[in-house]
Amino acid sequence: TFQTIYNSDNFYLNLAYNNFSSFGEEEEVNYSRYLLSLIYSNKIKNILNYSFSIIPNYSDFNRKLKVGLTFLFSKDLKNFSFLFSQSIRYPSLQQLTFTGIHESANRYEIANENLKDEYSFNFSFEYKHSFNFMTFSINPSFDYVKNFILLKDLDTIISDLPAYTWENHDVYFVNLNSEISFIISKNFILNSSFIYSKPSTDILFYTKPQIKTTLSFNNLSLINRLVFNEKIFSIFSISLNYSFKFIKIYFSIENLFNENFIEPTNPFKTPIPYRNYSIKIFI
Repeated sequence: TFQTIYNSDNFYLNLAYNNFSSFGEEEEVNYSRYLLSLIYSNKIKNILNYSFSIIPNYSDFNRKLKVGLTFLFSKDLKNFSFLFSQSIRYPSLQQLTFTGIHESANRYEIANENLKDEYSFNFSFEYKHSFNFMTFSINPSFDYVKNFILLKDLDTIISDLPAYTWENHDVYFVNLNSEISFIISKNFILNSSFIYSKPSTDILFYTKPQIKTTLSFNNLSLINRLVFNEKIFSIFSISLNYSFKFIKIYFSIENLFNENFIEPTNPFKTPIPYRNYSIKIFI
């Protein structure tokens, strides 16, 4: 992938070139694509924020030039904001060309070179309010996606693995995000967020409703994640960040108590009984 970007106050330009070789079981596919994004954004007399995008896409896979138009309108008021947008997403190289064993997902995939482009329409509304000791927000939204690209289970076995392919469906989503924070003291904060998204059709490995709660004191945070997937999974994590002059250190332990749980987006659909340690050092 080669990419060049130009960005100014109101104008954004992104030119990308992808060259891709797919070594599937049926044949090797060589595929390249040029993708150009031109975005212009501004305000209408401080009444409305807007942006328009033109996204030409040319690939040697189908020898066609596609031109997509996207837009966004938004407005911020005292405690309210709303957004209406339309966007486009082109199928990935893997979805168009790769047929064979996908080792990382433990499945056999069959490409679909006839996939159509996704067109997404989104309306979002948000309300925020702050008190001396508490902040609260609620954000309902609605998405309609024409030609949504989803994974289809073929209910068959190929090379000893379950077989899947990709296909288009018109899907709408009802979403709700909410967050509340209690500022107990300057260094002691309790935050809880709720995430919910419901598609109009079943989508494999789609995210499930969950509640994430974080208790922070100075540089130490204790996190609990409740995932509502067939049953309620409760996963605890802990993190610590420390700064010393020009060095920053971040340490975390995920799944602190080594719980057996099934991640909704996990394609294996198997329990994940492990504790994960990570350390990051920034200079």
